[in-house]
Amino acid sequence: MLAATGVVVMLAGSAAQAGGSSAQDRRAPKDAAVRTYVVHPGDTLWAIAARLVGPEGDPRPVMDDLVRANGIDGTLAVGTRLTLPA
Repeated sequence: MLAATGVVVMLAGSAAQAGGSSAQDRRAPKDAAVRTYVVHPGDTLWAIAARLVGPEGDPRPVMDDLVRANGIDGTLAVGTRLTLPA
């Protein structure tokens, strides 16, 4: 089961990092783990997106991101491994 904790990560930079950082400094590390979710029986994109954003979030933009990131054409098969939006 996918928990909402850990989905939203807030990054706070120090004053020293705020100025003069290059684009390379702002990129994610190359070894950063890709988050995935395996579709279970009864899952829907709406339910997956709703779990990702939590009870106060709007799942619609996350659904759009899931569709785009995974090339979903309307069918969601059990066992499919979805790449989760960052």
